[in-house]
Amino acid sequence: MSAYTPGPWDYHTADGAATPHIAIYAPDEEGNEIDRIADVYGAPLNEANAELIAAAPDLLAALESAEQCICDLLERTEFARENATGHDVPAIRAAIAKAKGGA
Repeated sequence: MSAYTPGPWDYHTADGAATPHIAIYAPDEEGNEIDRIADVYGAPLNEANAELIAAAPDLLAALESAEQCICDLLERTEFARENATGHDVPAIRAAIAKAKGGA
């Protein structure tokens, strides 16, 4: 697994910088920036991109939890085994692997 800065992550505008942009960072308990994750340029979508990047640790945790729940359900219930499409689990596992630096 690739190492990454644990969440939560947040973002703020860096209007005073030489080139205005949005900074994504890991905050301390008071909300102060302690670890810069990324800088996002390219208005008008930079805020939407920053929101998505800042949500990455939470999204990964939720996806890992969903993968476990789906797998548990498939193992425990005949209904789920008979009605599962089979497409969700591989896609979830591929997204988790991509987020962790795998293929």
